[in-house]
Amino acid sequence: MASGLVDEVKKMKEDVEALRNAARGETTSEEDGERLEMVLEDLIERVENVDNAGDLHTIGGMEALIGTMKCSRASVRALAAEALATTTQNHPKAQKHALEEGAMGVLIEAAISDADDEVRGKALFALSSLTRGCDDAQRAFSLGGGAAACAKLIGHDGAERVRVKALVLGKHVFTQSEGNMASAVEFGAIANAAKCLESADINCREAAARVLLDIARCVDFEKNPKAVDDFRNPATIARIAKTREMIAAMTDEGDASANAETKVALDALDAMFAGN
Repeated sequence: MASGLVDEVKKMKEDVEALRNAARGETTSEEDGERLEMVLEDLIERVENVDNAGDLHTIGGMEALIGTMKCSRASVRALAAEALATTTQNHPKAQKHALEEGAMGVLIEAAISDADDEVRGKALFALSSLTRGCDDAQRAFSLGGGAAACAKLIGHDGAERVRVKALVLGKHVFTQSEGNMASAVEFGAIANAAKCLESADINCREAAARVLLDIARCVDFEKNPKAVDDFRNPATIARIAKTREMIAAMTDEGDASANAETKVALDALDAMFAGN
């Protein structure tokens, strides 16, 4: 084994041991919390390397990160979720190990219930990484009520970054199965995404438009009649029309270009539902 790789594994072992030691006693002092943040930041940087991400489980790192999600310090929980996201992103082996250690339930619970919006956003990021391209993770997500949670979080009344992360996750998971689609419709994904069209954030508007179009194209309207009602709801129609008008009125070429994807999606939705 090359010396550089040995050093990387050694440093990760030290980080993991620090997380374990912290888990044995409550992290209450500011100094302890800052030390843990530095450990997690170091670990995040190291697991950006796919080989290191694959090695993390063998040294107990996956279990340590999931345990760290219980820390009383919100900044530490957020970094632990980010580390899980970075480790599992496009990494089937790491996704498998994370599932085996129970990451799915912990992340769904954090996304739903954590009092801190930064933690919620990072948990949604981790769920996106964990489920992407992994059939087992997508099944676990569905069984754990993930689609319903995601639909609700699109309507989150706190930080906008939570809504954006929920929209990104929703675009990926709602169309994965009939069960996910049914949950998305039942728990208000259409109405909530339509409200996001009113956001001042271009990324939020685009993500919302994409989610709405994906649902409209993939949902079985006979099995999900609520979807028809939600798309034809006057408030939804009005929000689509208002956003289209706003984009059409843009005189700055850069603004118009940046909103091009949103316009395409909303034009398609307008053709499908307006006046029907």
